[in-house]
Amino acid sequence: MRRLTKRKRIARFRLCLSAALLLLPILIAGLYGWGRVAEEIPVVSLLAPAIDRTYLVIGRDRAGNNTDVMLVARLDGDSNRAAVMQIPRDTYVGDRYGGYKLNAYYHVCLQAALEEGETHPTQAALTRMTADFADFLGIDFDGYVMLDLDTFCQIVDAVGGVTVEIPCDLSYEDPEQGLCISLPKGKRHLNGAEAEQFVRFRSDYIRADLGRVDAQKLFLSALLARLKEGLSPGELLDVGEMVLRHTTTSVTVSDLPLLAVNGLRLELSSVYFFTAPGEVTANGRYYVLNAEGMTRCLNAFYTVTGPFDPDLRFRGFNSGEIRALYAAPYREELFPYTAEELIRNGIDIATRHPH
Repeated sequence: MRRLTKRKRIARFRLCLSAALLLLPILIAGLYGWGRVAEEIPVVSLLAPAIDRTYLVIGRDRAGNNTDVMLVARLDGDSNRAAVMQIPRDTYVGDRYGGYKLNAYYHVCLQAALEEGETHPTQAALTRMTADFADFLGIDFDGYVMLDLDTFCQIVDAVGGVTVEIPCDLSYEDPEQGLCISLPKGKRHLNGAEAEQFVRFRSDYIRADLGRVDAQKLFLSALLARLKEGLSPGELLDVGEMVLRHTTTSVTVSDLPLLAVNGLRLELSSVYFFTAPGEVTANGRYYVLNAEGMTRCLNAFYTVTGPFDPDLRFRGFNSGEIRALYAAPYREELFPYTAEELIRNGIDIATRHPH
């Protein structure tokens, strides 16, 4: 057999090395189900490609099919930053025939899927909802994640709890929902059940659900810090695997390594949280998205593929007040919170009983 020249041997070695580097993330994804060690992510972190993913993340309540948490989460590996936009549950959506709150949108999609005889109505409803949100916002989604409150509690317990600065004494009872909230003010390490109390409380916040949205920023930042700094890479993958088992999602096991690698590269100072720009109606019933503010935020943090609200679903066909809030000039500066700022300084959430 003819021997290769030194130049050809070097060229072949470089070709093999390049192929190995390109295939390494795929190999890790394939081996993920067979077992792994905690060193996998550090080994691949310098080699794995940057990814850009946007997901619709929704939290479903226990009592029905309302989604009181709706997040538009983007991981931008190229710029090493992430953005989480919170859409309030009371956001107005409608058409010329009437309007309702956006947290009922999943229920609407689910009913349509059931009426159409879909084999997997939940997945069909989420696929439809994600596609509609893409049209509403003028951005593309790579998938969806839906979890319920029980899964939320399991996630918090799985990471060993989360430490949060509680802004005031939280006390509330609702026997019909089986809800009892009792958390004192101050820095506390919350288990799953206590974390549920914290993210659901709103009764003493002056801005009600908007106060709860801000409290959820505090919790999400603390959870992110716990995932990033308090868990080994192997434990992080275990949590990701558990989330996939207990949520309804289009994310697959093979997606996890690259998501984890890109997530671990993020600094807390480059993870941004903000509430979708808008204002509450005078009677407090609806939260109305502001068209100019939404356009600015979407352009600042997401890859925009079309105009915001092309069908005017958020404008309010039958309400002059909603139309006015929707079309009002957006005079506020874009001021998203970073996870680092939230952990260090918290948020001044106005309460009816300040302490």
